[in-house]
Amino acid sequence: MSVVATVWEIIGSEPNRIVLVTRENGMFGAFEYPDSESLSIGDTVLVEVRGDSVLFDEKIFSGGLNRGNTLCVVEKADEDRIVVNTGTRLTTVANGTEEDPQVGDTVEISNANTIVDIVQNEPLRALPSAHADSESSKFIENLRNKSDDIGLTYADFGGGSARLEQFKQRVNLFLNQREALADIGTDLQMGAIFYGEPGTGKTHFARILAAETDATFYRIRGPEIVTKWVGETEEIIRGLFEDAADNSPSIMFFDELDSLGSERGGGANQQFGNRVVAQLLSLMDGFDQSDEGILVIASTNRLDDIDDALLRSGRFDWKIKFPLPDYEGRVEIFDSLINNYEVSQDVDSQQIARITEGWSGAEIDGLLDEAGLIAVDKNRRDSNEIRLVDILESYERIAVREER
Repeated sequence: MSVVATVWEIIGSEPNRIVLVTRENGMFGAFEYPDSESLSIGDTVLVEVRGDSVLFDEKIFSGGLNRGNTLCVVEKADEDRIVVNTGTRLTTVANGTEEDPQVGDTVEISNANTIVDIVQNEPLRALPSAHADSESSKFIENLRNKSDDIGLTYADFGGGSARLEQFKQRVNLFLNQREALADIGTDLQMGAIFYGEPGTGKTHFARILAAETDATFYRIRGPEIVTKWVGETEEIIRGLFEDAADNSPSIMFFDELDSLGSERGGGANQQFGNRVVAQLLSLMDGFDQSDEGILVIASTNRLDDIDDALLRSGRFDWKIKFPLPDYEGRVEIFDSLINNYEVSQDVDSQQIARITEGWSGAEIDGLLDEAGLIAVDKNRRDSNEIRLVDILESYERIAVREER
């Protein structure tokens, strides 16, 4: 992938000089000093990124940039916003100059996504196109799910609490009645953290919310967006917010938030986490989620591990616990699950609820999956359905396997 970078430092002496470059948002890389070029700090260069390797392509602008800044081309400029091409994607920026940038201008932007100078009134030569098939764009597109593709309803979730019912109502108003809420002065900022044991339905419920509110759904798993290229995770997160705004109303669901937003501190891993948390904080504070129709939800199994800054008022105000279901909850879960299976009339959901004390919804679903395998393996001639005896045999297998 070809990207634009700025020369940050030149290290060493001939013939073993190394050029350290930075991309937008502080992403660093290095390559051997090219014999064919004379480079200086502040030059803009085109580089090829191949996995962990950075290869020099050509110099496309000489000097003049402050460290950490980069050159972009204005793609859209009107009263509402300015959109620039960074060479990998399109992004919205603020204008920090006294001039009005025009489409086609080459501008210098800072790490704060602000235009600090109009460099020239024509596009930068050799700037890569921010086309839809860039690596980040492809990744973001793969995370995007339209509500019609989810195919779930609230009836598919059993064991909900009264607080969850309040949250459902609040989400619907936030995403679909924003103008009415704004007219009466209601604070529209909203975020939520779902926490609790694994398998208790946090992700499942977030998907249902998107389907029921006709929202675009993004499930962002922490480990999936952690990359080796320093800063690329932050770029992806920002790109996700922008894509969610373009496809609003949207629900951004950060699964396993603790892998991204853990407590900040020292050490290499923590320094990486610090940058990611800082990016999340910046976007949640700076992005007008109410105007854009974006609801941010996160999930974690370990609420205590989440950075305190993410939990303060105005970010994730709703903290909703997803506990292991009680008896009534297990009955509701089992009743909702059996709609997806061929189950005989002799199966009693109350009996199943009694023997699955301490089980999560995911484990009860697994009980039915195992029972289905048992039923098919028996190759009954009279019917092909799950019977009570199959579920009890499934229970015995799982109980032994898990050493309950």
